Amino acid sequence: MSLLKNIEIGERIMIIVSQDKDVIFNLDQISILGIKKLNGQFHIEADCETVGIYRTEERAKQVLEDIHRVYGLSELYKYSTEEEREAIMDGLSQVDQFPFKYEMPKE
Repeated sequence: MSLLKNIEIGERIMIIVSQDKDVIFNLDQISILGIKKLNGQFHIEADCETVGIYRTEERAKQVLEDIHRVYGLSELYKYSTEEEREAIMDGLSQVDQFPFKYEMPKE
């Protein structure tokens, strides 16, 4: 959490780390984040760049929902009291995520 304190609250951006962990996307700079079926697999794409690949459409939709939830909690974190921030961190740690960062799951 000390890393988060080094950046002013209003300056924090939400990033998405690709499934292969070789690309970082700034969510504020993405115009389209969606699912595309290619070769029987479901690709989550950010502006036509693949961020993650999943076997089922249901799983791909669940990952998009998780991104949405982490983004919402990150925005809430910006305007919360210290006590509220601790509760947000507890909730995010249960899904192995942190405010302002979403790591695409392998499966």
